[in-house]
Amino acid sequence: MDVRLADIPLLILAGGRATRLGTLSEDLPKFLMPIGEQKRFADVQLAWAHAQGFRRIVLSVGYRGELIEQYCQNGDRWQLSISYAKDGDRPLGTAGAVKRAFADPPPCACVLYGDTILELDCVAAVRRLETPGAVAVMTVLADPPAGHRPNADFDGTRVLYAKKTPDPSWRYIDYGFLVLSDRFLREVSADVPLDLAEPLEIAARAGRLAGMAATVPFCEINTPEALNAFRDRFTPWLK
Repeated sequence: MDVRLADIPLLILAGGRATRLGTLSEDLPKFLMPIGEQKRFADVQLAWAHAQGFRRIVLSVGYRGELIEQYCQNGDRWQLSISYAKDGDRPLGTAGAVKRAFADPPPCACVLYGDTILELDCVAAVRRLETPGAVAVMTVLADPPAGHRPNADFDGTRVLYAKKTPDPSWRYIDYGFLVLSDRFLREVSADVPLDLAEPLEIAARAGRLAGMAATVPFCEINTPEALNAFRDRFTPWLK
């Protein structure tokens, strides 16, 4: 497969309420959490996306989404083209957000959660979509860090996945980067709200969820403690 990430849209799920951040997210969406001087998490993640090779970004926004639009605008400052998919009057869930973002599905789309930075070869992940029978690719991490329980298993080719009811013997976790085929996108139910875990679990049970193992833990901002650690790591990088 000839992979050019510039031709593949990257959907960033940035619509969550971020309740675990407490008062820090009362006035700001998680995607705009301050990181360095005059910088936000958005700056880190969008710079990461550009460095990977992506050029077309879709931001799925909900809670305080207007602030994200005001800050990110059309993406010129990161040399990206940014468009927006909006939840509207009620949350769509992660699968509903994906469905709305890709109402006319492209041959392939990537999905990333709007609160993590990953150390990953995205081109290699997209190529895993060539796995026979696969309709999607899930990146996974073995032996997840404290505070995260395994929800997947990986045999080197395919992933077993169950977000809420994982097998106790499993030792992998969803790493947070997905590659979805147009076939997968068309099969996602239009009913909302809907968690993306549901169609991914269906694909996994059918042996249609390919995988790729990451080796470096993700960096996230979903709690005050994680946010502080993220700032310690990335603020010098932003200068």
